[in-house]
Amino acid sequence: PTIVAARVRPWLDALDGAPAEPATQAVSATGVRVKKPGDAGRGRGFRLHHAVAGDDDAFFDRVCAPLADHATNGGRAAVVFYGATGAGKTHCAREAQRKAAARLLESSSVEVSFLEVAGDACADLLKERASVRLLTDQQGDVQVPGLARERCADVDAFATVVDRANALRATAATERNATSSRSHAVCDLFVTATGGRLRLVDLAGSERLKAGAVGHSDDRLREAREINASLSCLNECLRARLRAATGKKEHVPYRRSKLTLLLRDALELESRCATAFVAAVAPAAACVDESKRTLEYAAATLEASELDRQRETFSGPEKWGPD
Repeated sequence: PTIVAARVRPWLDALDGAPAEPATQAVSATGVRVKKPGDAGRGRGFRLHHAVAGDDDAFFDRVCAPLADHATNGGRAAVVFYGATGAGKTHCAREAQRKAAARLLESSSVEVSFLEVAGDACADLLKERASVRLLTDQQGDVQVPGLARERCADVDAFATVVDRANALRATAATERNATSSRSHAVCDLFVTATGGRLRLVDLAGSERLKAGAVGHSDDRLREAREINASLSCLNECLRARLRAATGKKEHVPYRRSKLTLLLRDALELESRCATAFVAAVAPAAACVDESKRTLEYAAATLEASELDRQRETFSGPEKWGPD
């Protein structure tokens, strides 16, 4: 199964300025509304499987805990976090790492691997960014030869491992975040007792940069294009997989990028990997355009299957008033 959720981060004065009426907010257990200041009407709404305000515990319990339990029981699960820079995506992903490990460790020790994907390059964050390659074995499974795994028996050991890995991740200053993640990070938790696996994927922050923009070098523009291309490919794969749930014949183009190749077992049509796609958005009016684009990305992923499979009871992403 695949679920699509949104998490609206709390208001942060350092990023959002003095407290004001949020332009983006969770208005129900499944609905998020985006309304520009001064606009007439109710704004634009999106209905997903889950919509959560900035409560880390509530978000984990509703979205991530069932997938952690699936891994505990020997299954495969993945949580993919997406959002613009400054939307709280990486904070949410790291809280999910910590809480998921604590839940898994209640019944078994775990092994951890931590891989960074930046364009066509992959690096092992548990081996000082050593370069690694993605290979497909005879069974068609994607392997990463030489990728380190470290066993953790308790939450303190896990925290030490992931803190070291996160500190090595590529970052750069953006307009909204002085230390924005500029690579995709894939944290795998393997349950020793059952062979289950939970994959937590923190995608690089999406940006819209224009050539010649002040303060953006050619390298930053190329980096942004690579990030956005891989995110677009991921969206195509998720939509294809969701459409297949309605009985349609679909090809999932996971080979188009290193990111989607790595996530193959979560994207294939015959996959038994339970997957959650999480759209992280910010509440402030200054972020309203990026928030809307992020939610449109998530809503399109959901709409592809729900409009066909549940047409009588689900009307698709809600749209209240003009864009």
